[in-house]
Amino acid sequence: MTASTIINCNEGKMPLSVITDGDPAMRNAIGKVLPAAHHRLCGWHLLRNVTSNVHNLLFTSLFGKCTFGDYDIGQFQRKWDEMVEKCGVEEHIWVKDLYDRRQMWATTHIRGNFFAGFRTTSPVEGLHANVGRFINFNNNLVEFVQHYQRCIDLMRFKEVRADFESSHGEHPLETPLRLIERSASKISTNIFFKVRTVLRKALTTRVVVLKQTSMCTIYSISKYRCSDYRWLVVVSSSMSEIKCSCLRMESNGIPCEHLLAVIAFLDMDEIPKCLVLDRWTKDAKVSREGLQNGVVDSLTACRYEALRERCRRMCKLASRSLAQFEETNSLIMSHSHKLELLDNGGVNQDENNVDECLDGDVRDPEMVRSKGFRRMLHKGVVEPSVLYTVVVVDA
Repeated sequence: MTASTIINCNEGKMPLSVITDGDPAMRNAIGKVLPAAHHRLCGWHLLRNVTSNVHNLLFTSLFGKCTFGDYDIGQFQRKWDEMVEKCGVEEHIWVKDLYDRRQMWATTHIRGNFFAGFRTTSPVEGLHANVGRFINFNNNLVEFVQHYQRCIDLMRFKEVRADFESSHGEHPLETPLRLIERSASKISTNIFFKVRTVLRKALTTRVVVLKQTSMCTIYSISKYRCSDYRWLVVVSSSMSEIKCSCLRMESNGIPCEHLLAVIAFLDMDEIPKCLVLDRWTKDAKVSREGLQNGVVDSLTACRYEALRERCRRMCKLASRSLAQFEETNSLIMSHSHKLELLDNGGVNQDENNVDECLDGDVRDPEMVRSKGFRRMLHKGVVEPSVLYTVVVVDA
């Protein structure tokens, strides 16, 4: 799939970020077609290339810490210099070229660019693996389409089930910050589990310095027994904007433990709206403008599953006695008839179809001679008046 095809599929909307395995042709295409997108190298492919090009296990281990470590620019530079000197690869050409491209792989230099928490291309590869369970090279074109449709149906079913569980399920509260955790569980999808993990980290974080200005309040945050390094959280006077120096909120879309520590310090009982992305909320599909057919079908199926679950117990209880069965059946039939009238605009569709059939001129289909008809007719196997060809057209 080319970069221009991706833009067409997104109705002209340019992607913010792109993760690839570092292929040169792909990198050049992204630079031309998606100049504003931030191009990141896949962490898994990067570590594999380091292993095959440097052939030093110590360098691979230290490089992984430099890649994913949460350092500022000064710390990253010191870590890199120590690693290169310790492994003796100062003059390695491939290592020099890799350092020149550090804006494409180092978390220190990528911080602030939104990647929704992804660091590798594993989600795409996982999608390929799911499709591979249904399709193989022995399939012809018809079998390919059939198996591919089965794969798509299964994926849509899982999405509908996840929507239903997210909308109607309740998560048990596990952290001492129960009010904040409850507010996150009410508005968030399954991203709530990541928020809960960050909430646990916030318990080991504390506010050490507070500075008040006319426009905002600045909080200095440190971890337990790690007072030598601090983060700064800036809160506007109107609480409409909250920023942290770690920029994890801008990178992952989830509040960091420093932001949540300030929220707990201020005795707030919910996460501010400025720290909640619409994409993580349960109403993301409903509030999005220009709903596509797939989204509408997903929401309809989700409501269907909710109604079926609620009716399951009612049917179990109503079937225990004849009187309860007749009463419940009468209510269901009455309400179903009412819904059908509303769906058809107040007109009974069945009666409409009957009137159309009576007004029209319905005739028998034409008799068509199939292959071997004369031979079968000569032997007396079939009668001329009962041999027809039926064509079913799937609309």
